[in-house]
Amino acid sequence: MDGSGIHASGMLDSLVKILGAENVMIEGIRKQDKHIPKLERNELSRYLVFVRLARRLILSIINAERIYRRSLLTHFKPDYIMARSVLYDFVPIILAKKFHSKLIIEHNSPLVYEVCHIKKEDFRIPVRFYEKMVLRKANGIYVVSECLKKYLISEYGHQDKIEVITNGYISRLFIVSHEEREKKRSNIRIKENANNKWIVIFIGSLQRYHGIDNLLDAARRIENHSNIEFWVLGDGEKREEVSKYASSHKNLKWFGNLDIQNMRDYLFAADLGIMPYHKIKQFYFSPLKMYDMIGAELPFIGLNIGQIKEVCESELNTDFLIEKADGESLSNQVLELNRNNRKYDTMKQLLSSIRNNHTWDTRAKHLIEWMKTI
Repeated sequence: MDGSGIHASGMLDSLVKILGAENVMIEGIRKQDKHIPKLERNELSRYLVFVRLARRLILSIINAERIYRRSLLTHFKPDYIMARSVLYDFVPIILAKKFHSKLIIEHNSPLVYEVCHIKKEDFRIPVRFYEKMVLRKANGIYVVSECLKKYLISEYGHQDKIEVITNGYISRLFIVSHEEREKKRSNIRIKENANNKWIVIFIGSLQRYHGIDNLLDAARRIENHSNIEFWVLGDGEKREEVSKYASSHKNLKWFGNLDIQNMRDYLFAADLGIMPYHKIKQFYFSPLKMYDMIGAELPFIGLNIGQIKEVCESELNTDFLIEKADGESLSNQVLELNRNNRKYDTMKQLLSSIRNNHTWDTRAKHLIEWMKTI
């Protein structure tokens, strides 16, 4: 299985735990074009697009051959090739053919929609060609949300081989004793001089569609409440705005990217999580931040959309949801939960009752059982 980030590490950690390290061979994705600057969509000619596609195919053949030979030396023959679909990476398809293995694709974003419509980084024709091909070649496809499943079926079909397996949290990190949790909470709050503060935390990349402008507007509206402080963990395109606000206001601290253990400790130290997403047409995400907050038993508020809505309505309650994620709505809900201890305590109890349902171990068991049916 290849991939990167918390999603891959969480699922891999659980697969190795369940299947045994001797039954799992891990290969990372090689950066194929890191010495070539990313071209803007309007700078690409039709000629360059297909030259790049051919180059990626050649590099994929070379990488696949390297992995194949290494597997032969270690006498490792996989029954399944599992891979995250990464644009123009043909390695999984080649390996599945060489090994005569079943190909399982984790398709966690609609490539045409994300690359061409949201990021505007490439032409539609080659991206659609790749996405259509990799989904057709796969024996099984698992996706992170019902929204994404419906989108892919409407675009490409394959309803019989698509399974929804959402994100989760790493149990070995988050499931600790009450004493250890409180110790970590206390240490962080002392370190950040926050013992008398009520902490609202955002974790994740600082992208426009993550609603960073909404977050900053909410902080600005609550600035006169000196007992409430915002913590922002993450980095990205909105870093300038976050940095500027943090340097000119006393009620927000920006920590940049932290490793997952430090991130967990800051979640333990916080009082409320916040997910101020903008509402977009295809909300296909499975927010990792929501599952980490569930793992930390941290009450949160998030936009009433997609998987946030599904989880809250089916397993929690509507106190976790906001209809609009603008600054006014967010600030009002933050103040309400800061004042309403009864509502806040109920939210904590609900999180405690469902947290065991959302570990990566649970997701990996689901994945293994589904693969047996393919």
